[in-house]
Amino acid sequence: MANDGRQRAFSWAQDWFMNTPSETMPSSDGTRRRSTRSEANIEPTENGNQHSSGISPALPVPPTGGFMEMGVRAPSINSAAPLDPPNGVLKAKADFVAPDVEVGEPIIVQRRPEVDRDLRGIHIFMITISGTLGIGLYLRSGEILRLAGPLATPLAFLIIGILATAVMQCIAEMICIWPITNALVKFPAVFVDEELGVVIGWAYWFSYSISFACLLTSVAAEATFWPMSNPGAVTGGIFFLVIPLVLWAFNCFPVKWYGLSEIIGGIAKISFILILIVILMPIAISFPKDSCATQIPNQNWQGSPFTKIDKEVGSNWFVTFCTALSVATYAFVGIEIPAIAALEAKASLPQNIEGRGPANPALKFSSIWLPVIVGTVYVVASIIVCIFVPWDHPQLPRYSWLANTNTTISSSSCGASSTSVSAFVLLADGSTLSRLASAVTFFLVFTAISAANTNIYIASRTIYGLYQGRPWFSKFYGPGKTTKNIPIRAVCLTCCFFPICFITYAKDEAATEAIDVLAEAGSVCCVFVWLCECYAFIRLYRSIHRHKDEIEYEILMETSYASCLQPIRRYHDAVEYPYKSIGQPKTAWLAIFGCAWILIISNSAAMWKGFQLQPFLSGFLPLFVIAFAWVVLKLKNGTPFEQTNLKSWHVFRDIIKDLHTLRGQDIP
Repeated sequence: MANDGRQRAFSWAQDWFMNTPSETMPSSDGTRRRSTRSEANIEPTENGNQHSSGISPALPVPPTGGFMEMGVRAPSINSAAPLDPPNGVLKAKADFVAPDVEVGEPIIVQRRPEVDRDLRGIHIFMITISGTLGIGLYLRSGEILRLAGPLATPLAFLIIGILATAVMQCIAEMICIWPITNALVKFPAVFVDEELGVVIGWAYWFSYSISFACLLTSVAAEATFWPMSNPGAVTGGIFFLVIPLVLWAFNCFPVKWYGLSEIIGGIAKISFILILIVILMPIAISFPKDSCATQIPNQNWQGSPFTKIDKEVGSNWFVTFCTALSVATYAFVGIEIPAIAALEAKASLPQNIEGRGPANPALKFSSIWLPVIVGTVYVVASIIVCIFVPWDHPQLPRYSWLANTNTTISSSSCGASSTSVSAFVLLADGSTLSRLASAVTFFLVFTAISAANTNIYIASRTIYGLYQGRPWFSKFYGPGKTTKNIPIRAVCLTCCFFPICFITYAKDEAATEAIDVLAEAGSVCCVFVWLCECYAFIRLYRSIHRHKDEIEYEILMETSYASCLQPIRRYHDAVEYPYKSIGQPKTAWLAIFGCAWILIISNSAAMWKGFQLQPFLSGFLPLFVIAFAWVVLKLKNGTPFEQTNLKSWHVFRDIIKDLHTLRGQDIP
């Protein structure tokens, strides 16, 4: 009996610990105590005590009188307290708790720190804009133009835009049901494989951490457009030291201030790209620097577009176009950011706690429409570039492993220096407006710095969310800990790659090529994450339709699982289902095929003419590392090499309930 009493006491105590304090309310004796979510509906019992609907009435519950502050005293028996209480600090003192639990002095329970949830819809939208509209369009459009010609440039952006939209259709449907912390890691972990989820988290963190460092090198490269007496000192002092420190400081501010900086940066980016699209074409037509500029449209589109290719990469247009698809993918990395921003998103609808409707409408809007918006902007901007920039211009960016090869440039390329710059800068430089190219370069530098700032945020929140529920990570660096509700340790860990920038000072070209390998490897990791998210959605989709009879039975019988199963009735035209993506499951299979094509076909196309070390390392080394890490985790944990058994109704039901519980905890 004593053991039963202890167990009941601990169950009651844990119920109180697991309810987050929300506000302070006066007690019967005039003092103030904290109210909890489970106190929202308190009903009197027959003996005059009260019980909450969040706690079983069968358990003894403290009376209303005599509360100084809500909580309990540690029991006198030699038993462990809850190991992982939720966030915050609870002070405790009670006159009566349960049998075998002593009454005594207040105790303090320190709970796991938590980040602030202050991001509103405009913040999430602008963070996604800032992370996606980076320097990818401005550099990659010129690289594709030089690689596969004017036809391939808008076509590559169009195809990858469709792929990104299909991927986000899958992610959007899942995060609208469960807007939870680190959703990109959690969904593959529960629907596919736990160890795969961990590996995905690390790969996604690496993608954005290394992109942060590579963006800094891109900033320095673009800044060389301006004449400098000592470019090495300026590059090292400003772009490789001062700017990283400033960005680190920005990410150590409270998230609402960081969100404000992203609003400013996002508005500036949108304005800049719209200005480029609207004014650059009239300027190029009305203010040409010389007669050569007026001949570019005819030169780019005269003859067959399938002959305008870089023959050092591929022997025909199809090979170079496959390679161009891989290049274009880099510009769309970041389109999945809403799934990460959910960590600090503010809930806007009270009914979301019941599991109905999206936790934040911005998650739905950003996930569904941003790929369409970004893809449209990329296609339109690339068309302008293809009209007014010669496809074989010697200043267009190329693969670094082709930089020193002997290339014959036709006479259509109006003379230029050997330094590669953005196609948009070349377009502006082709006009008689002397300051225009400098202004475009300034905005490109600003765009890259803003994207680097976003990369720190995304990578740090990824590694912070990956830590949650896996405390053994804290033995190494503790990125799951916060200071004033800011994951500063995760921010510092993310910034650890910035010394890579100094490789650019090396005289050895192999060291410089290493930066390109790392940048491409980051985009490969992100595409792999896309593929896994789509596969996780397909397994969820199949399981919902496989178990629809069991789902309806649980809801009809109003079991304890009914509330968490109600929002997943995809087969039913219910208002509770937040968002039903288009054309499923064909859309998901199309996305998986597209991602697999990029990872296997496009990344290998540059080697069809002959083996090249750099394309091999950038395209396939990340996949080998991911596979190796997954196998090591499997062996370490002793788990079988098989997927989660979603065919079992009980397994699937418990997974849905766990996600529903996480959803309730993540919505403030």
